[in-house]
Amino acid sequence: MSQSHPTADPAFLDRLIAAYEHYRGVLNPRQKKGIRMIFSDLSGDNQAVSQNYDIVAPFYDDLLNFMDYQTPTKLTEIVSKFLDLEDTNLSIFDAGTGTGLLGEYIRQAGFRGKLVGVDISPESIQYIQSYRSGIYDWVTVGDITNLLEIPDASFDVVVSAGVIGLAPQESLDEILRVTKSQGLIAYSLNQNRYDSEDFWGTKHESLRNKNLWQNIEGYPEKHTYYANQDLGLSSYFYIFSFRKC
Repeated sequence: MSQSHPTADPAFLDRLIAAYEHYRGVLNPRQKKGIRMIFSDLSGDNQAVSQNYDIVAPFYDDLLNFMDYQTPTKLTEIVSKFLDLEDTNLSIFDAGTGTGLLGEYIRQAGFRGKLVGVDISPESIQYIQSYRSGIYDWVTVGDITNLLEIPDASFDVVVSAGVIGLAPQESLDEILRVTKSQGLIAYSLNQNRYDSEDFWGTKHESLRNKNLWQNIEGYPEKHTYYANQDLGLSSYFYIFSFRKC
């Protein structure tokens, strides 16, 4: 797997940690290691991913807010564009919830339906249960490449922020499986990763050719990852949007 990532540069990570400490206060060595690992360890190993995000879960939201992370905002805009948020019969699955930031954005936008989330990090799920109680109707620890507890065609919408790419392409098969016919699928994927790893485009095309999903016109969209210009980082992600056939 390619190691390209918007914050994979060790010098940038040094600057990020220093800037965040200036903003928030001194981090302990374990916290600093956690920041370095979530932004540079892209092995895709489930245990490593879980351990890394377990370390940062208590302050992850604060770090992303400091960086002005844009992915949840842009995905929420898509959900708001294509859904009647006041329809209580609608259901959304958040694939890779992290600490629940995307779910909170979607609720703040006015969504009143069912919201379910899964994440591989137990500490992240505990954070949601402790600090975002009431945002999700149900959250649990799980692997989005193997959602055995979720039946086929369960959700009107599946969204995923900052997870696809770290999770392998098999996750797209599971996302499709749990989406209802004509349901919306929207997720972010790092630009460098998509452009340098041909199998992502091949996977997208394969699912189109099999008539399993179709692109929504106007997508993918390209956006800046982090709007905090003081960090000196210019990096981008795509948002892909599909309708399940």
